Amino acid sequence: MSLNLKIHKQDSSVFMRKFFVLVLISCLSSVSAQIPDLSQFTGYKIIYSGHITGYQDPGKKAHTGWDFEGCDYDRKIFIDDQYEVYCRTYSYSYSYHPKVTILSNGHTAKMIVNGNTYDISLQEY
Repeated sequence: MSLNLKIHKQDSSVFMRKFFVLVLISCLSSVSAQIPDLSQFTGYKIIYSGHITGYQDPGKKAHTGWDFEGCDYDRKIFIDDQYEVYCRTYSYSYSYHPKVTILSNGHTAKMIVNGNTYDISLQEY
C-alpha cells in the first residue's frame, strides 16, 4: 500500500512562514537570555571592552590560555594581555577567549562576560 501525498504550493508557503517565525522566536529568545538587566547599570559607564586572555588565582601560576573559568574572590583576570581586574565575587562559568565589558560608576566596577555580571575592582587590595 502506498501513500500519495501531495503538498500544495499554498500549504508549503504556510509551512515555511510558520517555520520562519519559530526560528526567529528561538533566535530572539537566546539573544535576550545573554543580555543582562540594564537597569542595574544606571550611572555606570563603559570604560573598556576587549577579550579575556587568562587569569591567576592568589599564590598560583597564571593561566594564560585564553580560557575563562568565572570569578573567585581575588582572582586576577587578564584582559587583552595588557590590563587586569580583580574579582570580588564568586561565580563559575566557562568560555574560551570571551568578550568582556568593564563598567564603572567611579566607586565600584562590574565586568560583563557572556551576559553574566561580576563585581570587580580595578586595583588589588
